[in-house]
Amino acid sequence: MKNKSDRIWLAIVLIIALVLRFVGINHGFPFIFHPDEPALVRAALELRFYPNPGHFDWPHLYMYLNYFLYMGFAYIRNLVGVFGFKDTLNTLLPIIWDDTLIYYLLTRMFSALLGVLTVIPIYLATRNTFGKRIGLIAALSFAVIPYHMWSSHYALIDVPMLFFVAWGVYFSLAVLKRSNTNDYAGAGFYIGLAASTKYNGGLTILTIPFAHLIRVIKNKEKLFNLTSLWNLSVTVFTSMIGFLIGTPYALLDYSTFIRRDSYKGALWQLKNVGSIEIPDRIPEFFNEMINKVSDDFGYTILIGFFVVFSILMYRVLAKKQTDKDTALWFLVISGIYLLFHVSGFSKSRSHYYFIAYPYVTICFAYFVDLLLKKFGDKNKIIGFLIFISLIGPPAFMSVRNAYIYAVPDTRVDTYRWLKTNLKIDDLLVYDKESLSMITDKFKNRKIKGESGMQNNSQGIVVVSYDSNCNCTDFSLTKYATQIKKLVEFSGELKKGPKIEIYSLNK
Repeated sequence: MKNKSDRIWLAIVLIIALVLRFVGINHGFPFIFHPDEPALVRAALELRFYPNPGHFDWPHLYMYLNYFLYMGFAYIRNLVGVFGFKDTLNTLLPIIWDDTLIYYLLTRMFSALLGVLTVIPIYLATRNTFGKRIGLIAALSFAVIPYHMWSSHYALIDVPMLFFVAWGVYFSLAVLKRSNTNDYAGAGFYIGLAASTKYNGGLTILTIPFAHLIRVIKNKEKLFNLTSLWNLSVTVFTSMIGFLIGTPYALLDYSTFIRRDSYKGALWQLKNVGSIEIPDRIPEFFNEMINKVSDDFGYTILIGFFVVFSILMYRVLAKKQTDKDTALWFLVISGIYLLFHVSGFSKSRSHYYFIAYPYVTICFAYFVDLLLKKFGDKNKIIGFLIFISLIGPPAFMSVRNAYIYAVPDTRVDTYRWLKTNLKIDDLLVYDKESLSMITDKFKNRKIKGESGMQNNSQGIVVVSYDSNCNCTDFSLTKYATQIKKLVEFSGELKKGPKIEIYSLNK
């Protein structure tokens, strides 16, 4: 019964992860506002004509996976037409035949599904190391990480990369416990696939020899012997196989792959992200943790991770180590190394930190369980309050984010309003280039900038506000006698900027 109960709880966690990531999966439609989504979708579609994408700014595994997804979808869609169900489905789901949007939706759903399924290796890795309860806590914690949930809504490569990294962590923790060639092979292979999805996934390859070294020292094995050399060689080999399965043209088009003078080469990425000066790295690490990464995790998860580090330091000084400390040290050191490494990039964007998420999440789950054992197991009310206070903040932020995706973007609101209210002979004036995506949908005469206000014409003025200063490029008070405010779309709990629409009179 116990195993059945654990499976039920894991299923509930997966459902929570699924709902959070699929609510609002069609956000922004009929527009694609994220600048990187078209790069992936178009690259996958272009594989129909030539299997080499011809550029290595991103590795190719996720492009190929989406290509096969698209081709499978197209085949099924054709069958629907052959069997006479097109009209019925077109009424129910017209997006199926909208080639401008359907491929974005398919990739978003694929990415979101991989984001959900990442819960499984997180659960298994934690359960096998610390037990079922901590495994479920880790699974739930990962399911509600706000930034991972947010990123799972896009047709991008970061969430799929983390899926493979999580399986690499699962096998790395197995390497920590035993000398089994299959574990070394699995860890190397999945990290190779991670690197073939996004290059920085390959940084986690260093955790495998680190796990090996910890086990050798703990068990007083020989540092160098034939078994160790064989296992580590298998790791290198399977990681290369994993990478080349997804990005075969790294070998077949090697001269382009090693270029660093343009985006076509993989080495260009090293130049692009840059690095900060060594003396600045420690202060920058703390700055990133406090001002960016903690928010991405929902605060309590990252705090719990560093508390576990403090606990381990105390246990060493007090000579009170436990059986689980070896695994915890592996997770903590690996996590801090990855966080510190990424914080040293000149461009350390939030999604670059994804590679550290499994290590941080598992340690946080251990911390939650530690508090529950100490204070909550004997008093269910206290236990419940501890659990809610720790899981609650990231869960609340994820639910809020799901709501933001579920409601229309302010730019979509603007488009819908214009479709209903804009007359064919109206002049359409707008303030920012970012609005041209919307205004281009209309055949009206259009003018960008304040010169449109001086045109002695009748029409509509669309003004967007900069979120940093709540200001617009237009001097609205200057034209107070010519314009009248018609509607406002607030950016509060919505994607998109605050937008105001005015009528323009002659």
